[in-house]
Amino acid sequence: FGVAFSTAKTTINIALKTKSDDELVQLLKNFISTKRNIDNINLEKIINNKTQDKDDITFLQ
Repeated sequence: FGVAFSTAKTTINIALKTKSDDELVQLLKNFISTKRNIDNINLEKIINNKTQDKDDITFLQ
């Protein structure tokens, strides 16, 4: 966590000094959106697999 925080702080300082903070914000928003989309796709796969597993259950009589 420390390395990530330090890198983020340095990045923000550079963006502010170079007046490119709008660019950084857009980059971060795109990153967040992409990662959330991947999480949603993975969650959907997990749900589909669990549903399929339930269909494969054979009950003993």
